[in-house]
Amino acid sequence: REAGPRRGCLRVGGRISPCVSSDPMAPMKRPSHFGGSRSKAAKQDPAASCLHAIRAAISSAEGYPPAVRTMLSSGLEGSLLVRTDERHQVQQEVVGMIGEVLGASQAVYQKRVEALAEKRASFDAERVAREASVESCAASLTERRGAVAAAEARVDEAVRAAGAATTALEEARVEQRSGDAPFGAAASGKARLQAALDGDYAALKRGDTPHAARTAQALAKLGHDFGMDVALLESAQVALVKPTAERGSFDLMVLEQLESEFAARIATLSAELLAGEGGRAERAGKVEAAEREASAATEAVAARQADREAAAVAAREAEDALKAAEKARRGLAPELTQLEAEVEEATARLSGASEVLASYAHLRDRSSGDDAKPEAAAIDAVAVDVEVVEPTAGTA
Repeated sequence: REAGPRRGCLRVGGRISPCVSSDPMAPMKRPSHFGGSRSKAAKQDPAASCLHAIRAAISSAEGYPPAVRTMLSSGLEGSLLVRTDERHQVQQEVVGMIGEVLGASQAVYQKRVEALAEKRASFDAERVAREASVESCAASLTERRGAVAAAEARVDEAVRAAGAATTALEEARVEQRSGDAPFGAAASGKARLQAALDGDYAALKRGDTPHAARTAQALAKLGHDFGMDVALLESAQVALVKPTAERGSFDLMVLEQLESEFAARIATLSAELLAGEGGRAERAGKVEAAEREASAATEAVAARQADREAAAVAAREAEDALKAAEKARRGLAPELTQLEAEVEEATARLSGASEVLASYAHLRDRSSGDDAKPEAAAIDAVAVDVEVVEPTAGTA
């Protein structure tokens, strides 16, 4: 059959407490306390095995010299295992010192847990901030990519407008050349006639030209080009080469008629020029306006292209910012793992310190009368029942 618990074991919350050996034959080291050996009562006290955790807590307590920790560890059996109503004042003081050390250790762990809790809260805030940064950068990238697309559309629109303006300018210039061609011929003809009348003809009429025949022939040819009467031109050519003293009335009449022909042709051309001046000015105005539009359209293309490049640069910057934000967010993972490990360790140490302090409080407050009702012994701090389990028959 299943053997019952060994003598001296503690049943804690329905299980055998690990702080009590289940082997009555297990060797026991005899530490000194207050210069003497353990008492027989200490060796038989079932709670003596709980001193292991208390001794370990004292040995690892921070802020106390090693000699102090050694002194208190050595005096556990001679002070804390002695019932409260049997302790000497010195033993009571040692028990108080032990409680002070254990309480200080618990306070150290409590501060660590609180500090880590604050760090975790700060970490959570940082995580939220980095998440928000990633979302903000992603939204900014989407917005800037949209700006790039819009800038591309504006460039295409400006290029089309520039092409249309260039076409309009070429059409205006063609119209100007076509419309101004007759005007140019009339202006040139008028100038030639006026120059010949004032120059060669006047010189021939005065009779002071050295090459009268050749000059008269050229003058006749000019008159022929402008549709003057052939007979008149031939008669004028003969009259003009004569010395002025030899010219008769007929010659003078011919020259007078030739002057009238020149004047008539000049007047006709002047009228044509005057009549076409409005159209010429209109065509010139159209060309000037088309040139301004074409120039403005070309400048608009350059401006839209600059806007597109600026938008592209901004989009690349947004991409870099998003990558950096994502990297920063990923960088929190190792920090979180380390922090959680620190929190878990600190919480475990605080829990262990609290349990040790509860065990200490139970031993500190035990009295001789507690032996009569072992089932009532409790470690209130950890809310578990502790009872002395008596050996069953056949296990003594």
